[in-house]
Parts: sequence; structure tokens; C-alpha cells
Amino acid sequence: MDFWGESVGVIALDSFVILDRNVLVGLRGDLEEEFANVLEVSLQAMTERALAARDAIARQQVAFVRTAAHQIKSNSRQLGAMRVGRVAEQLEKLAATVPPPDLREWGGVLVDEVALANREILDFVASLPGEFAMPEAESVRDP
Repeated sequence: MDFWGESVGVIALDSFVILDRNVLVGLRGDLEEEFANVLEVSLQAMTERALAARDAIARQQVAFVRTAAHQIKSNSRQLGAMRVGRVAEQLEKLAATVPPPDLREWGGVLVDEVALANREILDFVASLPGEFAMPEAESVRDP
């Protein structure tokens, strides 16, 4: 299974940007003073859900995987993390398949993509003009 380029009909991520920076700029404008807090909570929640989904895949708890993938899909797209959204969307669809395919590789891919998106988001936000108290927790940066 090749996740990054020519795929076997599963997913090709090379055509998806990691981060749509315009989404974050818009979110910052909409939330103003609450931006840093909302961002910190959202990144932490996305990280925790990705780790929980990976664990649920190992335990073959497909219903939980589907729900977590749906939540990650929504959360990530609200933050502009487009590749995470694509991975979560595909995982959600696969988990809804009866019977579900072997999802073991997907847990690691999801956690890795969330970690990458979190780093991209935090680096981009740190480069924005203005002052924000951004999350410093390593658990948000690297699960």
C-alpha cells in the first residue's frame, strides 16, 4: 500500500497540501483574542483522537475508528490541515465498509499526519504578525 504517490486505489496524498494557511488566517481574524486558546484545544483534541483511533484499530474497534476519523476530519479541515482531513476521510470510509479491510497501517499514517500538520500549524502561526500565547506542549507538536 503506497500512501504517498501512485496508490493502489487507496489514497494519494501528494496532491493534497498539508496546510491551507488561508483557513488559519481567517480563523485568527474571526476569533481574535480566543484564537490561541481555540487552536491549542483543537490541536490537542486532534492529537488525542488520532492516538485513540490508532489504539482502536489495534483492538479492531471499527465503530470507534469511524467516529474518531469523522471528528478528526472535521477538526482538521476547520484548521486548514487538508492532508489530515483527506486521510481521516478515507479512514472513515474504510471503517464503514462491511466487512472492513485491514486498517493496521492507517493508525500510524493518521498519527504521523496529525503530528506533521500540528508542526506546520504552530510554525505558521508563530510567523504571523501580532502576539499570541501559543501552545508549547510537546504533546501537541509530536504525539
